[in-house]
Amino acid sequence: MRDPGTEVEAQFPPTLQWQGVDYHLRYQFEPGRQNDGVSITIPLPLLNRAPRYLLDWLVPGLLRDKCVALIKGLPKALRKQLVPAPDVVDAALADLTPDDTDLCSALAKVLKRQRGVQVNPADWQMGQLEDFYRMNVRVVDVEGKLLGQGRDMATLVAEFRSDEPRSPTAQKTDPLERQNVERWDFGALPEMSRSKAAGLEVVAHPALVVGPSGLAVRLLDYPGEARLAHEDGVVALAMKQASQVVKSLRKALFSGNDLVLAFAALELDRKRLVDDTIAAVAHNALIGLEPPRAEAAFKNWFAALRGVWYPEAMALGEALAEALKAWTTARTVSARLAERDYEDSQRDCWQGVQDLLRSEAVRYASSDWLRQFPRYASAAEHRMTRLNGQYLKDQKAVQTLLPWRERLEQAQAAYPGLIRLSAEAHQYRWMLEEFRVSLFAQHMKTRLPVSNKRLEQQWQLVQTWIDQHPR
Repeated sequence: MRDPGTEVEAQFPPTLQWQGVDYHLRYQFEPGRQNDGVSITIPLPLLNRAPRYLLDWLVPGLLRDKCVALIKGLPKALRKQLVPAPDVVDAALADLTPDDTDLCSALAKVLKRQRGVQVNPADWQMGQLEDFYRMNVRVVDVEGKLLGQGRDMATLVAEFRSDEPRSPTAQKTDPLERQNVERWDFGALPEMSRSKAAGLEVVAHPALVVGPSGLAVRLLDYPGEARLAHEDGVVALAMKQASQVVKSLRKALFSGNDLVLAFAALELDRKRLVDDTIAAVAHNALIGLEPPRAEAAFKNWFAALRGVWYPEAMALGEALAEALKAWTTARTVSARLAERDYEDSQRDCWQGVQDLLRSEAVRYASSDWLRQFPRYASAAEHRMTRLNGQYLKDQKAVQTLLPWRERLEQAQAAYPGLIRLSAEAHQYRWMLEEFRVSLFAQHMKTRLPVSNKRLEQQWQLVQTWIDQHPR
């Protein structure tokens, strides 16, 4: 015999589970009042990591009625193709699983697949839904006191966002946190910190971070985010403590008159590239290591780095200077072409150059890849000199490269920091540069074998890593 209480709880659960946290749900029948329908309580320290779209799915006991209301609110031409609405919804929900994704987008995909009906984002009339079809979000402080509530998650997040990273203890200052860090005098940083907020456990991740007002120790929400921020903080602290080395390098790197012209031609900020090159040596010294979390470990790492910092930075600077000169020549060749001649090929070429010269590329590429920059620049120069007679071939190569590049860009947008966190993604990113050489300068050797097949194989490794390390 079935227990009706169990069935009701399955349809109207007392909590919503997300990433190890059980958010309390409350149900009220108060038409026209703020608490009508289902309310979720989210402590302020957890607001940033609460789901953004899952709340639109409400709870099982309300989801069907909401979807029926959505379909009945569609324009007449679409609504007539989706009748009877309850039957359409029942079939759609059998093919849907609630997740932190946009409900309307998910529903539209299923309707297209099941019914052949195309529903565009603008067709959904979310604003016409009754309030009880939108979850009421109650934001509370660490003691459980109500700070604010509403049915628009994005608005609440914006309302309570702080310019400074917010501690998981919200109004209380955690003893691990520090501001205005000048040296490692804050003890050891654990990888994880636990606290309580409104009865829920809050797990945070301490990191030495580069903030708007200098270095600080903060508690961050996600382990991957904390790892990258901490690495940046460790490098920044090393640069602060090696001020004389840094000062000498800032004067010596990229100092020739011929490079003044290169920076102007490439519209590149010398100061930024200098600092990126200096930081790159420190980041290279962390490859294969966990960024230090204790004073002794930092001092040992820093001592080893300081001994090689100047010569390593100068060597990288020479390689990058050689690349800048080749790119400047390519720019000169490009300038001789009419403004709209081969515009798309030129745009692709210079987008590739800009990508290589971004801070994210220079700072975090290994020194082995940075030393390939002169070859990449020579490939760009070769491409520009031959563009006049090889345009159709060049266009074919652009189309060959495009889907591989877009695949990485989409993955990065969905998984910030992917290239730094995943060795597989890092390798794929630089395989793309080698593939570019093979496509546009075929006479030049690549550093490693690369082809469509090899890129596909490497991408499968990237995808496996993403699957094994969900955000």
